[in-house]
Amino acid sequence: MIDLFSSMNEPEATVSSVLKHILELGLRHSDLDSYPEGVRIPILEIIACLKDDINSQGDVNTFMLLQRNDLLSTLNGLEKPVSYHSTKETQPQEIKTITQNVGEHEGIGAWDGQSEADRIAISRLIFSEDKRFYEVSKLLQSSRGHTATLVQPPDSNENDWLAKQQALFKATALRTYAIPFGRAALFYSSRRPLATEKYLIPRLNFNVVIRPSNVTILTPKSFLQEENLAWAHFHNGVSAGLSISTEYNHISGSWIVFNRPPSLNSQHAGFLLGLGLNGHLTKLKEWHIYNYLGPKHIPTSIALLIGMAASQMGSCDIKLTKVLSVHVAALLPMGSSDLNVSTLVQSSGLIGVGLLYCNSQHRRMSEILLSEVDTSAITQQSVEKDEGYCLAAGISLGFINIGKGNDLKGLSDVQAVERLLEMAVKTSDIQRTQNFDRSVPGALMALLFMFLKTNNKSVAEKISIPETEQRLTYIRPDFILLRTLTKSLILWDSIGQDKNWVDSAIPKILVKSNLEDISHLDGDQMVYYNMIAGLCLAMGLKYVSTADTQAKETLIWYFDQFIRLSGLSAHSKHDGLVTRQCLMNCQGVVSLALASVMAGTGDLDVLRRLRRQYGRVSKEVTFGSNMANEMAMGLLFLGGGQYSLSNSNLAIACLVVSFYPLLPTHLVDSRSHLQALRHFWVLAAEPRCLVVRNDTSKAPVSIDVVIRLKNHQIVHRKAPCLLPPLDEIMAISTNNSKYFQVNIDLTDENSPLAKAFINSRTLFVRDKMVTNSGNSSNFSATLEALIGNPHGVKASKGMNQLLSNLSSVSTLDKLQKNVLVSTEPIDDKLRSTAVDLKLTLESMAKSPLSVDDLWNLRLLFAFDDKWAGDSDVKILSKSVIDDVKLLLWKTREAISTK
Repeated sequence: MIDLFSSMNEPEATVSSVLKHILELGLRHSDLDSYPEGVRIPILEIIACLKDDINSQGDVNTFMLLQRNDLLSTLNGLEKPVSYHSTKETQPQEIKTITQNVGEHEGIGAWDGQSEADRIAISRLIFSEDKRFYEVSKLLQSSRGHTATLVQPPDSNENDWLAKQQALFKATALRTYAIPFGRAALFYSSRRPLATEKYLIPRLNFNVVIRPSNVTILTPKSFLQEENLAWAHFHNGVSAGLSISTEYNHISGSWIVFNRPPSLNSQHAGFLLGLGLNGHLTKLKEWHIYNYLGPKHIPTSIALLIGMAASQMGSCDIKLTKVLSVHVAALLPMGSSDLNVSTLVQSSGLIGVGLLYCNSQHRRMSEILLSEVDTSAITQQSVEKDEGYCLAAGISLGFINIGKGNDLKGLSDVQAVERLLEMAVKTSDIQRTQNFDRSVPGALMALLFMFLKTNNKSVAEKISIPETEQRLTYIRPDFILLRTLTKSLILWDSIGQDKNWVDSAIPKILVKSNLEDISHLDGDQMVYYNMIAGLCLAMGLKYVSTADTQAKETLIWYFDQFIRLSGLSAHSKHDGLVTRQCLMNCQGVVSLALASVMAGTGDLDVLRRLRRQYGRVSKEVTFGSNMANEMAMGLLFLGGGQYSLSNSNLAIACLVVSFYPLLPTHLVDSRSHLQALRHFWVLAAEPRCLVVRNDTSKAPVSIDVVIRLKNHQIVHRKAPCLLPPLDEIMAISTNNSKYFQVNIDLTDENSPLAKAFINSRTLFVRDKMVTNSGNSSNFSATLEALIGNPHGVKASKGMNQLLSNLSSVSTLDKLQKNVLVSTEPIDDKLRSTAVDLKLTLESMAKSPLSVDDLWNLRLLFAFDDKWAGDSDVKILSKSVIDDVKLLLWKTREAISTK
């Protein structure tokens, strides 16, 4: 202790150096109560000076000494979810009302208790200005019946009216099919199920109420057959599986099997895929896998092969490789027995290989996949020329060599790039009996992923769009979209964010008139439309989750133009039908690009347009168009506004797979692109929401924060909010005078606070104006006990009169008397004890009981002369010390005159 006070007296001593000395002595805050005032007060003053200025370099002992429980909570994280108890009393209901509500509350989403209350509380703070989140939650419910408007013409007969009702029902049902795509993104990673309960999957309700006649069309039994709705139930199961938190560690193989239905169905298969994409299928045992794959249920096999590979992405696991090989004929040894595996399952097996060997540049797998891009899947019945199989092979080849196109280790001798380029750009002027174009999408995807962000101009130029009409006639318009997207993502750094970039990338031969000047549909313009869509998707991926204003405005302009064009008429019926389908496909692609840029923001401009498109109910709207619109709506509120999309190589590749721009035309369309791959955006999602919690209640609070980026830009936001990528952030600090400031320096690799924040993205703040019965002064506690008031002492008129009669507090002013007895919020714990210290010091100055009292006063006066100033003191002000000096002088004078 002598060394401590000696260090205080050194000329170069600072508050931080003294605190370091205190920590080296191992002093705790509880130890200070046993020290005399002359020692205690200087140490408390040092602690109080640093309490609001501590930086992220402190450790646990520092935070405990300074009583910064908020920093301790930030360091330790939230151990368990916050409990929210509703104070609303439940009103009694009739039995009829209860039975009617049972069906309505069967798993309709986050607002009926299906997701955690803490996540809801955060989302409500994020979107506290309006009801946009509630509106989207309502639109993306699938378990309640839908409403549609259809006015009966006065001259229509009964048969025509019924036919119109049935057409409206089918169009509304097609929209209901696509709702799980949006709900999967909206409630992504939001639930923590109990291990003792079965997981409730929201049902699909296809009933339609027609306004204004209030006619209810019930779903026909024939419509509910499994073969008709297999993919719809599959996607509904995926949505449920994705709602389970990725951070939940209590998913076991036994619990997964516990949720298995008596007979395998598509909905449980989708649930397995959702669990796998979230990384939960690593808990499955070998006998579990055998029992799932043994019955050869196609949806279950698809889900399990892709899900298990996604859970072990990049691990090159040998056991899982054997499981995948059994389901892909190309991976079996020569002469093996044909296991009669469907094309869709073989495509899933190829995707599983790509995920399992992701970024490994595995020689053998790459060589096999390269050969499969240009070959057909072999089944027992026949040799099928399936575009989806070749596409799966190309995607997997790209995953294994992602971003390594300029350095393909071990593949130079097989001329991988040359062969892929030949497949991607080859043309033919004769009609062949075989499907000549089936390998083009797979080759383009392989080249895209292998040369992603490499800016390789040589490869990009070879797949660029021809600039003559004659050569363009040999290329399918939808392949123009793929080639445009591939070239743009290879030349990553050249992607712009305005209309000028889009216009400059389009060959002049295609621009017959400006987009806004087109007044009728013409099939010859489909190449032009597809190229614009490809450029827009590239722009959306380049500025993914940046909320870039210019990119958003550009994409909104093209989105509005495609909506306008799709409503135009054509010179011929067939030409108009084909061109309109092309425009709706382009419109869906641009909506996904727009949602990518604004992912998680809930932007109102984008939401208004997507909600308007949601209201389309006609037979011309395809399943793919509905799927893109609902998925975009969910991504706009990704994870309740708490998630965003990454821009890493793998994330961009997964987004391309998920947003694959050749959208399906009907529900069972999986021959050109496996529908299960539409959920691969999950592999690009990352939690990036800054949540600030009250240290006492652990509840999220809304508070201003300052974010300093490494490019020296300063961003002001209100938490909870989405953060920029963490590797771009230099420091984060809270900015609210009500709370102690928290500063986190993310560039400090040795800071435990920075490491804890990167893992949790959560800050805890402590209210300076705390009310706590344990924080009352000793005097207040003693007075409370004497009076016998269990609820605390009120600063009433009678109590002030009582204090005025006590000689020990006669020197206190009105404010100090109120501090003694008030139960109103006060500055902090130290301020409430300051009055006790003042009374003790005045007593020591008036009548010192021993030499120790005088030494304590001397130490205090010496500390005051060196350290204290009117603007710096936290415990006892300069005037208080002066009053004590005056009392001591009066006591000395009184003694000397005797």
